[in-house]
Amino acid sequence: MTSLKAEATFDGGRTWRPAATKAGGRNTYTVTIENPRREQAANGVGLRISAADSRGDTVRQTIPTAYGLR
Repeated sequence: MTSLKAEATFDGGRTWRPAATKAGGRNTYTVTIENPRREQAANGVGLRISAADSRGDTVRQTIPTAYGLR
C-alpha cells in the first residue's frame, strides 16, 4: 500500500471530514479521529478508507456506523 486516505462522518454520511493518517511501516497506517461531543454524533461515527498500491490498484471501504460515542 502506498497511500491511504481516511474520512469520518458524524451525520450519517451527509458530510465526510478528513482524518489524520500516519504511515507506520510497511502496509501499516495509523488513523486519528477527532470525535465530537456525543450529541453531535448521536447515531455514531462512520468511517471511509481509500487506499492505493504502487501498481495503481485501489480499494475503498465504507463502514456507515463504525462505533458509537458515550
